[in-house]
Amino acid sequence: MSAKQEDLILEPGKAIEYIEGEILTVRFSKWGIYGNLKIKNQVYNYSLKDLGFSKNIIVGLDLIIENGFCIRNKKEEIVITDGKFGKANIKLKLKRYYNVNEKQKRTLTGIVKLIDNKNYDTILEIEQFIFPYHTERCIVLSQDKERLKKKTDGSVGKIVRILGQLKETDLIVESFDILPENHFWHKFVEIRDYHPDRIDSFSQIITQQMELVDNLYESFRKITFNFWKDVSKSSLITLKELLYSKIFSGELKPPYNVLISDNEIKNYFNTMIDFCENSDFIKNNFEEPEDFILYLKNFYPDYRIKF
Repeated sequence: MSAKQEDLILEPGKAIEYIEGEILTVRFSKWGIYGNLKIKNQVYNYSLKDLGFSKNIIVGLDLIIENGFCIRNKKEEIVITDGKFGKANIKLKLKRYYNVNEKQKRTLTGIVKLIDNKNYDTILEIEQFIFPYHTERCIVLSQDKERLKKKTDGSVGKIVRILGQLKETDLIVESFDILPENHFWHKFVEIRDYHPDRIDSFSQIITQQMELVDNLYESFRKITFNFWKDVSKSSLITLKELLYSKIFSGELKPPYNVLISDNEIKNYFNTMIDFCENSDFIKNNFEEPEDFILYLKNFYPDYRIKF
């Protein structure tokens, strides 16, 4: 969560510099987009004026509002809005779905493939969405068999989010939630398995990733290409294309590329910059920038997703 909203108090009539939260519901009307937003375990109403943004607003993503406003509706409920001068954006926060904290609490998300009630514990097999091109399964056990059995009955084939405590190789379930049909992960599976042409539903996420790579490219170019006096425009274009391919053309084919977080992209570039700042290595081994680009292409590893 951003430090800007740690101590934020929502008051009707008060401006909101920055706020973000998980989108719980999405509805549309001729006046705009509205629904519910979860912020610090509290649920609030939100309202957005731009219907052109409707394709990008998906349950399960985070809604970010900058320079927004706080009002009260006819039911005397607080409503967060972008108002007249605010800016709305969306973001995928993967830690909401895959995470392990310092207390060994684990969150995972995936499709229920198997429920086994034969033993003393209920055992679930979950096919996760991370690490594409092969199936990762997680065995989940519960200390409260009856409660979990009631919640999990009929959940085979459903997409679920699970929170639990890691214990050796097992996960002791503490919460089990079936995600609604209009959730991000259902959209992800629809695009992955049936309609790859509908990747434009994630266009806002992809655009943000590309803008971040563009910004990091500028820093990378200044650090690496100051070793040569003359650098052609075609070399710079080739470098930018290479950086794009390093991030988006490796193991993560669409729609998996939308799972790459901003921090992962930044960390990847920082590692590459550390490598390239060894000026003696560059000067002594590459007479021309094209040679250096070719080396990066063939020998510097592509981005690999980490969890």
